[in-house]
Amino acid sequence: MSHDSPPDVTAVLGQLLSAGQQAAEDGDTETALSTVESAERVISNKVPNEHERKRLLHGCQRVRAHLGPDGTGDGAVAAEYLAAMERQVGEE
Repeated sequence: MSHDSPPDVTAVLGQLLSAGQQAAEDGDTETALSTVESAERVISNKVPNEHERKRLLHGCQRVRAHLGPDGTGDGAVAAEYLAAMERQVGEE
């Protein structure tokens, strides 16, 4: 993530994405969706760079799609998306 984002925002997003990844890997779709929802709120309200904000929100949409509307999606793919997003958030 760029230097535009405050360190606390980067830390919170990293924690949320990590928790979502673990939940998706464990098959806990409800928790994974909840953490993605929280991440979306943080991204929408706290990430100042428009390009980064759109990219991260797109990633959240893809995670939701892979988890599936009824929780019968592919949690492994969703977990990989979340892991990739976490790596990108951690990069400076």
